[in-house]
Amino acid sequence: YLATRAPEGLKATARWEDTLSLGEQQRMGFARLYFHNPLFCTLDECSDAVSVDQESKLYSQLHDRNITVITISKRLVLPEFHERELHF
Repeated sequence: YLATRAPEGLKATARWEDTLSLGEQQRMGFARLYFHNPLFCTLDECSDAVSVDQESKLYSQLHDRNITVITISKRLVLPEFHERELHF
């Protein structure tokens, strides 16, 4: 649906912060992470603008790709996707 927002379609050029909602920006960030498929990543409040269901799907994809994740977050759904939890 993003390609239909501009008359140029997928060839359009725009700034993310001017075009995409915060949740869309966060999902695009995860898509880039999946594409690069690193061994590990550090994520800081990276999914606070998406629903809990979407967040679970995003983290499940990281788990399925065997990406080790260090997450900084206040969300309560995330512990199921991590082996250890550190509180400050």
